[in-house]
Amino acid sequence: MDENDILQMIRSAQQGDALSRERIIQHFKPFVLNVCSRATKRYLTWSDEESSVGLTSLNKAIDHFDPNANKKFIYFSQMIITRDLIDYYRKEHRHHHLSLDEEMRIGDDLDIAETTTYEMMEAEKQFSIQEEQALLVQEILIYSEVLKEYGLQFSELPDSSPKHQDTRDNCFKLARIVKDQEDLKHHLLTKKRLPIKELSRYAQIPSKTIEKNRKYIIAVTICLLHSDLQRIQQYIERGGNQQ
Repeated sequence: MDENDILQMIRSAQQGDALSRERIIQHFKPFVLNVCSRATKRYLTWSDEESSVGLTSLNKAIDHFDPNANKKFIYFSQMIITRDLIDYYRKEHRHHHLSLDEEMRIGDDLDIAETTTYEMMEAEKQFSIQEEQALLVQEILIYSEVLKEYGLQFSELPDSSPKHQDTRDNCFKLARIVKDQEDLKHHLLTKKRLPIKELSRYAQIPSKTIEKNRKYIIAVTICLLHSDLQRIQQYIERGGNQQ
């Protein structure tokens, strides 16, 4: 989800679109937990009161953010969360738990104080890492389900991967041949089997060599054929020594 998508959903949420609001909340929940944990210097879960404060603050940030203000929502929301945590601890007489410099300049217009820029950048960095990990997990789940259609298990791929780089390179070449040749691709997608004899004729490689690496070639080909597996594609292409 890029910044433009976020801004568009914020506009919709501010106009009463509950689905857009929920999508924003789900997208930023790891970030909220990260901000609250960093502020308190404690590992927090959603059962902690501070996390609930952070989630309420996120909702508030959605309501008050100006999509036309040329600011990033992630910074604005962190400012709201931090300010509300300060208020929470003041009310609870536990102000000493908060690790950030709460006496930093927090303007009425909610501009970001210069002293918190590093903290915000770090929080955004951690959020990006968490988001990327979540997206990779989602791709792996999709990939695993598709592999099952071909009688393959995601867990067996490391064992079926060729040990030598030149063999992996050749498997990538074969996978791209299957991807680019309509008759070979159609055979794979419809019969869920690698057309070994036909591929052997195209590539001028013995069928026994292809059969030996059948599982890996199928796995690579499937990945190349699915546009929603970009992260896994990048990973296996690096393994295939692609430029």
